[in-house]
Amino acid sequence: MASLWQDFLGTVDAQISVDNGMFYNDLRALMFWPLLPFIIATPFVAGNESVGWFMVGSMVLVEVPWFIFLFRRRAAKKRSWIEPTRFSDENNGY
Repeated sequence: MASLWQDFLGTVDAQISVDNGMFYNDLRALMFWPLLPFIIATPFVAGNESVGWFMVGSMVLVEVPWFIFLFRRRAAKKRSWIEPTRFSDENNGY
């Protein structure tokens, strides 16, 4: 289970840039990851208003911690950031 969590963190960290402008572009793409199950389930609850509002509330309850998680992962990545030189083999997040 720990290796699955490490793989997930590695995938998310690979998608997050340290640069401010690039990070907000990444954030736009990453914000839909936890919403996919809700988007898929939407046609199945069409017509039932109470279930629809429950899904909207659930989406908010999932999305807020996801944003906090993304900003904390970016902060951790910025702390360990080493500015690449022109001789670097890797671009380290760009």
